[in-house]
Amino acid sequence: MTDIRDQMVSFVSDPNNFLFSMDLQKGLFEFVATTRSELSTLSFLDYRTLGQNEKKDVIPAPQIIQALHSAKFHQKSNRANYLFHTSFCCSTLVARCLDLPGKNLSLKEPHALLGLAAFKRLSANFDPADPNWKNLRDITLYLLSRSFHKGEKILFKPSNGANNLLPEILDCPQTERVLILYDDLESFLISILHGGNERAASIAHILEDLVRDFADNLPLELEQIRPLTGLQKISLGWGLQMKFLQHTIVLDSGQKVKSLKSATFLRNPEETLEKLSDFYDLEFSRREQAEILNGPTFNMHSKDPRIIFSRSKQIKEKKNILNIFGEDIRETITWARSLGLDFESGLSNPL
Repeated sequence: MTDIRDQMVSFVSDPNNFLFSMDLQKGLFEFVATTRSELSTLSFLDYRTLGQNEKKDVIPAPQIIQALHSAKFHQKSNRANYLFHTSFCCSTLVARCLDLPGKNLSLKEPHALLGLAAFKRLSANFDPADPNWKNLRDITLYLLSRSFHKGEKILFKPSNGANNLLPEILDCPQTERVLILYDDLESFLISILHGGNERAASIAHILEDLVRDFADNLPLELEQIRPLTGLQKISLGWGLQMKFLQHTIVLDSGQKVKSLKSATFLRNPEETLEKLSDFYDLEFSRREQAEILNGPTFNMHSKDPRIIFSRSKQIKEKKNILNIFGEDIRETITWARSLGLDFESGLSNPL
């Protein structure tokens, strides 16, 4: 019995056993065998990538919890940083630029965080002070934040489908800093249109969740949403997130949270990367920063390394979209402004 317990303690202490998902109804934790290199490389840590891994261990929650307490995980929990975002605003690029072995590992869109977000969303009477909820949150974050190298920090870039977790993340003692990355509404709509029907469908898919998560910020009745145009629905989802994120920034009062407009990073990457290193306390040297910005990380498509990224190419693509859809975009922004959803001045407390 002791040997089995020791094996479980060793298992939950090993970061190569990555927490992929949780089935809270059945009380099961699913882990996949991976490496730091794979976690760093993958743009999504979800069913599209790690979910295809055949090296899986499905373990009953009581065994995991017992092993974690034997390992005294509350005393060993890694402090973590976060990069929340409104989607399609260069968050993957920023996360990649901050990934440096020995100093920081960026975990991009872990599936387990979406499970945590769904649990909160679907709980009939969710109570953030509930000890059971706090224990589930702390266990999940501990299992995701085990370091491969001593002193190496962890940066989580959750999917925007997990933005509803932000208050509970800020309440977590292990949370160090949170950056909220966003873009203006015009640039957001251009990014969606540039991605075609598949990208637009992905945004429309999570609108129902966003409405449920941020119902207090909804400027319309539910029956008024159905007849909206596609761009209006996309703008509504963006605006609901922005209202919620701005409210969170105000409540934080500058303690842990700062905002960053993605255009600022793209226009002035050298200064912004230095600020990000300072904000997250990553201690990147000038040489390391230069290698990041002059190497493939900054100059290739963040999700597809076969595509070369350049600021001039992005500007050209933006002009092409405006030539085709400019009138639709302007009409949509005017509509969003009438509902107080345009956020023309951006989010407060910038980096």
